[in-house]
Amino acid sequence: MSEPVGECPKLDEQPQMAQETTTIKEPVHPIADGTSCGFLVTAPRHKHSAANEAIYLLTAFCTQGTGNQDTRSCFEEVVLPDVSGCEFIKLNTEKCAEIGCEVSPSKIGFELMGSLDSSKGPCERWNATKDIARLLPVERICARVDKHDTLKDFIAHRFPETLEDPSAPPPKFSVQYEEHSTGALHVEHDVQAKIIADMVPAIYPVDIRNPEYTILVIDVSNMCMMSVVKDWNKLYHYNVNMLGRVHQLAGYRLPAEIDESVNMQ
Repeated sequence: MSEPVGECPKLDEQPQMAQETTTIKEPVHPIADGTSCGFLVTAPRHKHSAANEAIYLLTAFCTQGTGNQDTRSCFEEVVLPDVSGCEFIKLNTEKCAEIGCEVSPSKIGFELMGSLDSSKGPCERWNATKDIARLLPVERICARVDKHDTLKDFIAHRFPETLEDPSAPPPKFSVQYEEHSTGALHVEHDVQAKIIADMVPAIYPVDIRNPEYTILVIDVSNMCMMSVVKDWNKLYHYNVNMLGRVHQLAGYRLPAEIDESVNMQ
C-alpha cells in the first residue's frame, strides 16, 4: 500500500523566488564619458547663435594667448537636443596641448572673465554680447545617476584634507547648484547645495557672500556637469552679457571683427 501523498502547500506558503533588481540606466549624451570638458553656454533665446558667439570669443582670447596661433579647432559646439536655452562647447584638450593653449576650462574661464572685467588684455575693448548670457566652465561630466560618487571623487581632488601650505588659511568656498532640463525633477536647490557642501572637508570655511572658489554643479537633462570656479560673485556669476553691459556704460566697444560675430543671426 502506497504511502499517502502529502498535501501541497498553500499558495501563500510557496517558497518565494528572490526578486532580481536590475537598474536600467537611461542612455546619456556621449560627452558624459568622464573625460569631456568645456563650457556650458546659457542663452535665453538663440542657443546656436550663442554657441557660435562663445566659440568666437574663446578663440579670440586663446589665440592671442598662444602667440596668435589659430585656436578655433580647440572648440566644438555640441548640440544638447533635449535642453532649451543651453548649448555645450567641447574643449579639445589634445589640440590645445599641441599648440600651447590652456587645457583647463576653469582657468580659461577665469582669465577670460577677468580680462573682460578689468578692461585689460586681449578682449579689453568690447560691448554686450547678443545671445550669450553666461559662459560656465565644465571640468567633468558624468551620468546623473553617477553624480554622487563622481562629485565625491572630484571634490576630494580639488579640496584635499591636508593643505600644501599648513600655515596658509584654507580658501573660502560656496556651492552653486543649478538644473537645466526639459521635464526636470525640480529638486530643492538648497538641499542639493547642502549635500554637496558636506562633501568638502571641514577645514574649508563656507562663505556665500565672498567665496574664493565656488563649486558649480549643473544637472543638464540626465547628465551632471561640475567645476570649481574662482571669483564667482565678483565676476557676475560668469555672466558675459552683464560684464559687457558694465563696460558698455564705461564706453568700451568690441573691435569690428568681433562685432561681426555678435551680429550673426
